[in-house]
Amino acid sequence: MPYLYHYTTGENFVKIIESGELWATQISCLNDAQECQSYCRLIREETDKRRSADNGGVLPKTIFESLSGISEGVIAEKLPMLPLFVACFSTESDDLSQWRAYSQGREGYAIGIEAGENMPVGCRLVRVQYEPEEQRRLVKGILDVVEKFVGDQDIFQDLERLHPRIRQTCNRDEQ
Repeated sequence: MPYLYHYTTGENFVKIIESGELWATQISCLNDAQECQSYCRLIREETDKRRSADNGGVLPKTIFESLSGISEGVIAEKLPMLPLFVACFSTESDDLSQWRAYSQGREGYAIGIEAGENMPVGCRLVRVQYEPEEQRRLVKGILDVVEKFVGDQDIFQDLERLHPRIRQTCNRDEQ
């Protein structure tokens, strides 16, 4: 089974070892607002494309109206209420960019865990997607399902679940 590595400071390493716990951050507390903005932009672009006359206006009006109003503010308002938590891991055991980002210029540690082992109930590992084309494919996939099966129901839940998987290209070193 492959290992994943969680980079951290010496202080946090001690806390993790003493408690036997690795904590995750609630998604609304992440420090990169650009990720939320780019995610909203992807949703709006695909929604507009599906509703455009050039594309035959295939997106049902009710779905289009629900999604066309999606904005960073709407997502930001809903995020604190979601039970979505994020902990970052890397497949690299010795990555300079990770040491720089997570050791705060002091001593740092990379804690290796077996992928998928001892996961608490309700937790799952998902690979973050950095490639814009793959991000679009993921958003398109959800909209395909919405168009086919959901109809008039609220679709924010699936779109919000996808948000942690869409990351900026500049954060690619976290893989």
